[in-house]
Amino acid sequence: MSINTANLPSPNCTILCDVENGDRLIPLSELSDQPFVLKRGGRKPHKSVWFRWASRGLRGVKLEVLRAGGCLATTRSAVLRFYANLSSVDGLTTPALTSGTGLRRRRRIDRELDEAGIR
Repeated sequence: MSINTANLPSPNCTILCDVENGDRLIPLSELSDQPFVLKRGGRKPHKSVWFRWASRGLRGVKLEVLRAGGCLATTRSAVLRFYANLSSVDGLTTPALTSGTGLRRRRRIDRELDEAGIR
């Protein structure tokens, strides 16, 4: 199955770029109520999930945020980039790793693929 990436935001864009292009800042505490947020089993994510994904990340990918007016906020485009990076959608960059452990794991896998002649 092929995924159309034409409507997805550019992976090189940042949150400030999103705002400059007209995207609205959304406080993390209000993010779960947004219509574009994926719901699992019909239930919206708890608001603490967004704070955890912004600080620690999920599977090596962090949600882009900025501090605005005393609260952490993000944009619709940043959330879509986060989802896309988690999904490793074709045509988008490889997700950024958040820890040294993840980076070492990635290098080890790359080395093993090279040694096996797969890459």
